[in-house]
Amino acid sequence: MQITRQEGREDRYGFLLASKEGLNQALGEAAADVSPEIAPKTIRRLFLERFADTRTSEPDAVVADTIETSIFWRGGERRGRIHFPSDGTTLDITAADPEKYDWEVFIDLAGVAPDPLPKLDKRSIVWRADAIRPDEIETIRRFHALSAKPELRAEYGDQIAAAIQSHAHAAEKIAKRVLLEAGKIVLDGFDYNVTDDALAADSISGLLAEMLEPLFATSFPDHPYFAANLGSDEVAALVAGLYNGNRENLPEIQKLASDFAEPLGLVMLQDNVLTAKADDQLMKLPLAAEIMKLVPKGGESVPMKTMYARLSEEPNGLVREAQHLLLSALVAARQIEFVTSKGDRINRRSLDLSIIWDDIVAVALPAETAYSSKKLVRWASIMAGAELTNIDGSAERAKLMETFGAWLAKWKESAILERFNEIPDEVLNTRIWRISSRLTKTYGAAAEAIEALLADSISIDECLNRIAEAFSDSESEYKQCSAELIVLEDFIKGVSVREQVRTYLALCEPTEDQETEALRESLAKITETSYFYPSETHNREMGYAWDKFRKVFAEYFAGHHDIIMRSQYLHEKFENIKRSDKWWEFENLSGIQLFEPTYWIAAKKIIRELRQLNCKADVRKMLGEQPFCVCPFSLTKLNYWEKLPQNLRSIVDQGLKYYRDRLIESADEILPLLEKFGVGSSEPEVKEAVLMLTTNLRSGSVSQPFTIAEIQILQKVLERFGKEEAERFSTFDVPEQTSGEELDEVFGNWIEEQPNEEFLLNI
Repeated sequence: MQITRQEGREDRYGFLLASKEGLNQALGEAAADVSPEIAPKTIRRLFLERFADTRTSEPDAVVADTIETSIFWRGGERRGRIHFPSDGTTLDITAADPEKYDWEVFIDLAGVAPDPLPKLDKRSIVWRADAIRPDEIETIRRFHALSAKPELRAEYGDQIAAAIQSHAHAAEKIAKRVLLEAGKIVLDGFDYNVTDDALAADSISGLLAEMLEPLFATSFPDHPYFAANLGSDEVAALVAGLYNGNRENLPEIQKLASDFAEPLGLVMLQDNVLTAKADDQLMKLPLAAEIMKLVPKGGESVPMKTMYARLSEEPNGLVREAQHLLLSALVAARQIEFVTSKGDRINRRSLDLSIIWDDIVAVALPAETAYSSKKLVRWASIMAGAELTNIDGSAERAKLMETFGAWLAKWKESAILERFNEIPDEVLNTRIWRISSRLTKTYGAAAEAIEALLADSISIDECLNRIAEAFSDSESEYKQCSAELIVLEDFIKGVSVREQVRTYLALCEPTEDQETEALRESLAKITETSYFYPSETHNREMGYAWDKFRKVFAEYFAGHHDIIMRSQYLHEKFENIKRSDKWWEFENLSGIQLFEPTYWIAAKKIIRELRQLNCKADVRKMLGEQPFCVCPFSLTKLNYWEKLPQNLRSIVDQGLKYYRDRLIESADEILPLLEKFGVGSSEPEVKEAVLMLTTNLRSGSVSQPFTIAEIQILQKVLERFGKEEAERFSTFDVPEQTSGEELDEVFGNWIEEQPNEEFLLNI
């Protein structure tokens, strides 16, 4: 027995196994050559391998001294770094760079950080590892020797795998104890144990998000709660959608607005739609006011770095993406403009474009856009639709306000942009999208300015300045937008009919009538024209062509439908077949087990179809909405329907021929049964029928129709064949409950296996 004693711990007892003692002794000698400094490095590697976001597939990969990662808190991404001591014995604690990082964690594996710590920046966090015990250092040294000494593998190959596994498990437990179970994280001067929730995290970012929550909660109590994680993609989609009037009510934009813009106070609920706040309401936000204090007057700009630094301060601590949303809202409200590295300005009209945030270096007040009094009067005349000489007097201004009120009421009544937004994306084209976007920036912006004026939020001069700005102070642009307004209205009016036409034509069967097909082609062309070049004329032509085509097609379809589905002639031919002697013979012979049911199944299929020739629907009324009837009738199957009686008759003939051929093929088995049956009967009619059957079978010719007595005898005699004999002759069996479509498939597959049945291939 071996006794292991270590200071401060209980004695450990174990048995010495001769087969393993050699490896233990060799391993101890090899471990003695391993430096104790390997312990913190191994713990660092094993600690990082524990987490999915820092795990490496290379077992001997060099672990970087600094790892960059991000955590999400209240939906905001907070970027940071994790530092390990490069030599395991020193710890260089520096303040985090606020422009790049929200936090930095310094892991003290060697216990070299002073206790207590000096006053640190809140962003700098120290993670104190527990001291590594001597026995743990020895275990890690042995673990390293097992991995790094190939001579051990060569000499103890049969034992090495188990040794490596047990030492690896022990080393992992040491790393867990030192950093997680006994380690402490120092946040703003307070020690925190690693919580159970943090221990359960499968990523280092998840662990830190749990542990740093108290730091962020105390530092940034006013940071909003986002319903999801806010990233650059969400910012781009929300800015482009929320400040583009024809997209803000899309479900995906409303979801983004609810998750991110609403917590920031950038939107309000209006008619059950989250919409961007008006200028005056937005400026009531404390953060908006703070931003405006930073922006200098006189056209000078303020660097984005300054903005970022101010907005990331306590108590709000907005992350970069939230700052971008807030600044974009102020641009949309015409309070500021972005300045790019080239000196270009990004204003409200450009917010629907993809913004490259790294290229924005500053913000500034909007460039001076005030127009002369003469131009303002001109734009007042344009919007009022009447020539004005001035807007200085109270009477003139009152008249203008009245005119603008009427204009706004008419604009809201038309609801052209709202109606356009309700159209599904799949029925739009690029040209119409561009027109709607242009009208949102021009007419939409003008309507917002007039509404703000009537609400007494802005002055008449400001309103006219915004209108002039919306149309780039260009009457030609105004005229072009006015023309495009008509185009958009005509497109919207034509949407319903166009979609009806497209759906109808997609389902509409071709005909053999030249007039109908010519109308179909004409309707398709004018529909396409109205789609790409909408106008009242094209809509009217499309409506005429649509009505005419439906009428002509309905007459063609309904006429052929009535000939087939209400045909007395086909019903009479069907009844004649059912009343014939051949049908009687075919029906009775089909029930004999000796015969395959193929022909009987085919006959029943046709009978079912013939029974459907009794449609009572108002097909002409139905064709006004859809190009087909509720019954199975189809123009492509006209010839098939007309030939149903003929096909039934042919099946009966083919079936009777098959039954007779089958009797002759089985004559050797059937004749003894018939003779025995005849001997056992005393009735002359039975004996005569048996004699006729046996004579015909011996001669190899069964051409004349069977009598009632002969069929009854065949039914009784062939019943004695037994089930096994009947199954030997049957290869086609279909359950009674099989549907029509299933029957078609089963029957069709069987037909393909019968190369000699030429007729059945045409059914």
